[in-house]
Amino acid sequence: MDNKERLYFDTLTELSEALGHSYQNPLSLSLLCLIHGISFEQKGKIFVEFNSILREYEFYDLKVDLFKKAMVKIVPEARAFSEIVVIGFIKAYAKLLIPELYPFAMTL
Repeated sequence: MDNKERLYFDTLTELSEALGHSYQNPLSLSLLCLIHGISFEQKGKIFVEFNSILREYEFYDLKVDLFKKAMVKIVPEARAFSEIVVIGFIKAYAKLLIPELYPFAMTL
């Protein structure tokens, strides 16, 4: 990332944080992806994996670890993500792309 790109990135981060963006209350899935080095293509694949989890498991069987494993399958670096980071992704996908995930996300 060159200096100009870094300034754009910092601007997005600062503005989103001023609006309340956090792992507990993610406002931008794309910003989470940028922060954690997840590409647009990987973002789409994670979407598919999260939907697969919802089809395969009952609500009461859902666990954060299931979603982390799905992320690691697509983004091996996600192995190092803390639970709060994974929860942030779950909440962001739930709010922005997967409304069926929302009830589970709100339990976290």
